[in-house]
Amino acid sequence: MQKKIDGYVLPIQTILDKFSNDALGSTVGNQNNSLYLEKGNKHYYNREFDKSLLFYDKIIKDSNYLSALSNKGRVNVQLDRIKEAIELFNLVLSIDPYFISALIGRGNALHNLGKYEEAIEWYDKALAINPNDIYALNNRGNALHNLGKYEEATKWYDKALSIDSNFIYVLNNKGLILNDLGKYEEAIEWFDKALAINPNYIYALNNMGLALDKLGKDEEAIQWYDKARLLKQNPADNKK
Repeated sequence: MQKKIDGYVLPIQTILDKFSNDALGSTVGNQNNSLYLEKGNKHYYNREFDKSLLFYDKIIKDSNYLSALSNKGRVNVQLDRIKEAIELFNLVLSIDPYFISALIGRGNALHNLGKYEEAIEWYDKALAINPNDIYALNNRGNALHNLGKYEEATKWYDKALSIDSNFIYVLNNKGLILNDLGKYEEAIEWFDKALAINPNYIYALNNMGLALDKLGKDEEAIQWYDKARLLKQNPADNKK
């Protein structure tokens, strides 16, 4: 089983938290835009990416609504359509260079290409705007983690947890750091914390199996892997 470092998902952008930055969102269709954005985000959380794109495209068809463009870029990252994602993030940033989710998205796209140091540069741009953005903090930690800089990565995860102690992505990723250091029992404690928040959190389920596997607890590990596998087959049950 491959380990899962999570948190590359962009924060969901809604009219409520990013409307003031949405330079090209028309006021006359804001109610429809809000409804479509909400539905698209719901499908995204359920990992129903094709369905989420349908709703983002309904918005984009009528206006260059920045939240929808950025969210569509985020979906393309999840689908490994990196070129398309980067084009969308670049479009958003050409309109608003301070649109944080697009800055993080640019970083995520580079991260998926294995360009971790370049990804960090984009996360730093987001953090220059908002030093407390927990997604940028987490993802910067992920990039350092993948560079093998575990101590530095832990510091960034801890910064995110100091802002939100229940941030499930970071709880999972802290466990992975310990896993990579061979501290499997300590890792399990962090996966337990993540699963206490969401028992169907597929990444933590998978990683719990990984830690137990390393401890030689094969039967227990298989049970956790099976839970993760079943949820992967029915992604609507894995709501984050």
